[in-house]
Amino acid sequence: MPSDRTPYAKNLVALGAKRLAELLLEVTAGDAAAKRRLRLELASRGDGDVASQIGKRLFSIFRSRSLVGRRMVKELGRDLEAQREAIAAMSQKEPARGARPSLAHTGDGAVHLRTVR
Repeated sequence: MPSDRTPYAKNLVALGAKRLAELLLEVTAGDAAAKRRLRLELASRGDGDVASQIGKRLFSIFRSRSLVGRRMVKELGRDLEAQREAIAAMSQKEPARGARPSLAHTGDGAVHLRTVR
């Protein structure tokens, strides 16, 4: 029988939303990827603008001028995969209207994610 101290969903629910939010902020303090994930999740609630968050991140990657060393390739791959998953999740919410996400490049080099028909 699992202990009450084992971090299962049932036990974590018992901590309450406020305490879990505090713990989540503490755990993600030094992890930029985790904070980006939190921003995406918060943007996906209600009328949040997920497309804007994805576009900002893709533009940041596009604008970057540094070379990706072999040690950073996996991290960049995980980041791009997270963006791909967010786009896929967004497109699954839109199919009823026949819309799909599309990347748009503007003249100033910005990358925007928009929904097109």
